Amino acid sequence: MTEQWNVRYDFNLSMAGSNVGGIREKQEMIDFAAHHGIVPKLSLIDADQLEEVYKY
Repeated sequence: MTEQWNVRYDFNLSMAGSNVGGIREKQEMIDFAAHHGIVPKLSLIDADQLEEVYKY
């Protein structure tokens, strides 16, 4: 899970970012996962199942 941060400043200025890293770091993580057979677990649901999913 990625951690997001967003800081709001005065005068309608804002700063946002992610601690995941740049493109190179993300590619290294993808390559590592592929090399070790790590895959995401996905479940497809219908729109009428959303309320049930959000209970968890």
